[in-house]
Amino acid sequence: MKFRIFIFIVVIFYTLPKELDALKCYQCADCPSDSTNFGIEENCANHEQFCSKTVKRVMGMSKISRDCAMTCTEGTYHILGVDSDSYCCKDDL
Repeated sequence: MKFRIFIFIVVIFYTLPKELDALKCYQCADCPSDSTNFGIEENCANHEQFCSKTVKRVMGMSKISRDCAMTCTEGTYHILGVDSDSYCCKDDL
């Protein structure tokens, strides 16, 4: 009987949603540039270990995107007239 209870507990433990310990990041494709609205809170997939934020600037206009990412490289890039800054973190939100 005790063995059945043990097996039951093990099965329950392994079938719990993995979202309980998943990284949480904000997600949006065209976030507002104000500091009060960061997008929607999302639980990242287990293979996504980073929160990323990208700020793109073209002709004085900025576009911000936030998402979960498998890999992330911080830096400043200048490609075809587009300035882009990438930021990464491994902490929730």
